[in-house]
Amino acid sequence: MALNRISFHLFYLTLAGATFTMGWLFQRSPGRGHHASEEVAIEVPSTRRTQESPVDAPTAEELRERKARMRAFPTVVQQLSDPTRVIDSPYRDALMMVKCRGHAEDFGEEFLAAFMCKESGQRTQAANLRQGVRVKLERMPMSEAPLGLKNLATADDILNFDLPVYWVKSFSSAEPLPDRSANPGRTQFANRPLNSVIKSRLDVPTGPSSAPMYFYGGDWELYSAGAERKLISRDRGGVRSAVRGLSEKLAALGITLVFVPAPQSASLYPDVAMGSNDGRECKGRRSGESVGMLLEALRQDGVKVVDLYQHFSLHRFYVHEGREYPAWLNSDTHWSSWAAAEAAGQIAKTIRSVVELPEAKILPHALPVTWKPIEYDGDIRRMDLVTALGVQIPLCPTVTLQVSAVTPEAEALLKRDDLTAQVHLMGDSFVQTWEELQAGFATHLARELGLPVRTVWSMEGAQLGAPRQWVQTSKGLRPKVLVWLVAERALTSSNWQGGELIQPGQ
Repeated sequence: MALNRISFHLFYLTLAGATFTMGWLFQRSPGRGHHASEEVAIEVPSTRRTQESPVDAPTAEELRERKARMRAFPTVVQQLSDPTRVIDSPYRDALMMVKCRGHAEDFGEEFLAAFMCKESGQRTQAANLRQGVRVKLERMPMSEAPLGLKNLATADDILNFDLPVYWVKSFSSAEPLPDRSANPGRTQFANRPLNSVIKSRLDVPTGPSSAPMYFYGGDWELYSAGAERKLISRDRGGVRSAVRGLSEKLAALGITLVFVPAPQSASLYPDVAMGSNDGRECKGRRSGESVGMLLEALRQDGVKVVDLYQHFSLHRFYVHEGREYPAWLNSDTHWSSWAAAEAAGQIAKTIRSVVELPEAKILPHALPVTWKPIEYDGDIRRMDLVTALGVQIPLCPTVTLQVSAVTPEAEALLKRDDLTAQVHLMGDSFVQTWEELQAGFATHLARELGLPVRTVWSMEGAQLGAPRQWVQTSKGLRPKVLVWLVAERALTSSNWQGGELIQPGQ
C-alpha cells in the first residue's frame, strides 16, 4: 500500500520546554518514499499572543455557497511536502506527499495523497498546490497504483505515519493555482514550518569574516500563494482595514499617517537562501511581492506609504573601511544600524514631502555620527532552541552608526518622550533595535529631520500593542505626522487594530 524506501524526515523532540526539529534517517514502516531535501528546519516556540477580532456571522446565501463548494471540491489540502529539491533534481519524474482531509464519502477523514509534482522533466500543476485550497481528487489506494511509482523520488515531509496513502491520478481545484515556479525565491519560503529558521548554504561577507545567513519568517505566510488576497482584503482584523481606518481617523484630527513595513531578510536575500549571491542588488522577482501589492492598495486608499524594499533591494550590502557587511544582520531578525540610518533618511524625505514641518532645530553638525565596528549577539543565536540543539552561531560582525550630541539642545532633541514633538513614531522591535547605543532608527530619524521624534514601541507587536499604547499615551496631543513602522512578517496577522482605537472627541 505504500512505498518502501529509506527517507529523510523531521523528527520532533522536546527539551527543556523548547520544541524543535532535527533531521533523522529511518526506515518507514511502511516507508513512503525518498525525501530529497537535506535541509533541517529549526522550530521556534511561539510566544506571541494573538487576539482575533470578532468576525461577522455568514449570511444564509454565504452558507449555501460554502456547502455547494464543499460538495464540488470535498478535499482540503492540510499540509504539503516541499517539492523544490525533487523538482530541481535530475530525476525525470517525482512525487510529493500531501496531507488531506475529506472526500465525497467522508468530509472529515484524513489521508495522505501522492501527487505527481514532476513529469517528463517538467513541473506539474500539483507543485503549485498550497495549504487550505479545496480540490477534487481522482485517487486510488497506493497498493493498486502502477508499480513504477514505487521507485520514484518522493518529497515527503509529512509526519503522520498511520494514515492511509492514495495515489492521485488527476485533480481539479476550486480556484486557479498560480505558477510558483516563476518566482523561485518566493517558492522556497512558502509552506515552511511555523516559526522555523533556515540556514543559507553559502557564506556572505560580514566585514572581517564571512558567515551563513539565518532566515526567520514567523509563520512564513507572507510567501504563500494566498498572501496577496489576504493582505489586500478589507476584512476586519486585517492589515489593510486597520491601516486605512487609522489613516482616516487621524486625518480628521489633522494628523498624517505614514505606513512603513520593514522588510525581513528573506525578502531581500532570497538568492542567498537558494545558494548564490547576486551582490548588492536583488535580482529577479520580489519574493515578498505580496507586500508590494498591499502598499499599492493602500496608496489607492489614500494612505501615505514608504516601500523600503525599493531602496534596500539596491543596497543589500554596505562598505566600511574596505570591508563589506550585509544591511540585515546575518544571525538576527533585524536590520543593521547602517540600514536603520538609511531607512530614516528615506522616511524623512517622505515626511517632509507630505506635511509642512517646522525648520530643523538642530543641524547635523551638532549631531555627529561615529562608525564603530562591533560583534553583535544576534537574537537567532540566543534562541533557546538553538542552544538546546547545541548549534554554535558566532557573534555577528557589524558596524554601528552612533549619534552623539555636542550641545545641550542637541541632547534634548534625542529624547524620545518630548510631548511637543510634531513627529511621532510607533512600532515594534525594529523601532527599538540599536537605540541603547543611540544608533537606531528613531535616533537617526530625529537627526535627519532636526526635530524631536516621540517614540512608542511595544513587545505585543506593531499591529496591536503599539497602536493601543500610542492612543493611550497621546490623548490631547496633535502631532503633524505619525510613522507606523512594522516588521514585514506581521502583515499576515489577523489581529490588526487601527481606526477603531480612536474614540469620538479624542
